[in-house]
Amino acid sequence: VGTANNIYTSAAAPGSAAGDLLKIFNEHGYTDPCYISGQNSTQAIYFMSDYLKFGKTTYHGGLTHGIPDIETGRKTNIKLSVDKVTYKSNPSASTTGNYDPNGKASITTFALIVVLEGPGSVNVNDGTTKSGVLSDMYKAYGTPWAWETADIVLYGVTSETKVTIKTDQVNTTGMLCRYYLDNLKFEKHSVVTP
Repeated sequence: VGTANNIYTSAAAPGSAAGDLLKIFNEHGYTDPCYISGQNSTQAIYFMSDYLKFGKTTYHGGLTHGIPDIETGRKTNIKLSVDKVTYKSNPSASTTGNYDPNGKASITTFALIVVLEGPGSVNVNDGTTKSGVLSDMYKAYGTPWAWETADIVLYGVTSETKVTIKTDQVNTTGMLCRYYLDNLKFEKHSVVTP
C-alpha cells in the first residue's frame, strides 16, 4: 500500500521538510477536525501514494472541507461522494488478515459519518439534521478487500457550510479504526425547494 507519510511530521520528497505535506493539505481546502494545536496531538492523517489514510492506535482521524463554488448568499443541494476502504492488516490476501476495528473485541461496528457545521442538513431536507451515516465500514473476516464508492446528499448548503467526514467511534485507548479515502467529490444534486 505504499509508505504512510504523516502530514504533520513527514517530508513529502527529498529536499522537502516536515510540515510541507500539511501545507499542501491545507492549501487544498482541508483541515483536520481531530487535531487542535495546544490541546491534543492526534496527528492521524497520512498521505499514501494516491489517497489518504486516517487513524492510528487510539485516534481515528477525519477531515473537514468547505463546499467549493457556491455563490455567497445562495444555497444548493449537493451529492457528496468518496471512494473508501477499511484498513486490513494483510490487504494482498482475500481470506487472511484482520479488518479494523481492531484492539477492542467489544467493538463490532465501524461507520463513517458526515457532520455539517453551518447551514444545511444531511440526507434529510429539513435544515436541522446535521449528521448522517455515509458508509458502514465493518467487514467480516475473509471479505474481499476492495475500494467502494459511498455517497450522501447534503441539502440547503451554502458557501459557509463545512463538511466533516470521520468515524462514528470515539477515541478509545488501544482501539484501531483506520481507513482510506480517495476521490472526494461535490456534485449538484437537485434544485433547492423553498
